[in-house]
Amino acid sequence: MPKTIVAEMSPDQLRTFERERKRSYRVKRAEQKALGREMQTQGDMREVLADLAIMLLAVAAPGASTIMTGLTAHYKERAGWPLKIQHMAKSGKLKPKVIGTR
Repeated sequence: MPKTIVAEMSPDQLRTFERERKRSYRVKRAEQKALGREMQTQGDMREVLADLAIMLLAVAAPGASTIMTGLTAHYKERAGWPLKIQHMAKSGKLKPKVIGTR
């Protein structure tokens, strides 16, 4: 099978290539799901990590201070947001999406 060089493709060839690649991925993912071995995407992994962070903040578990430091760095222009996020996690208003829902 010849190696596909995307940089050398015309716009139409590139669209066709991307369409086929996505179709192939969807088919492969559906096959894996049917076998009970669902493929994980980076988005899935990020959702699990976000859920874990929410759970740590909710109970002030070890590591919660590191999450607060990250939130403070990210929301440096919005000083109250890290504490608001922490409060929402503790009160149950901010809930995990993936963990505990299956």
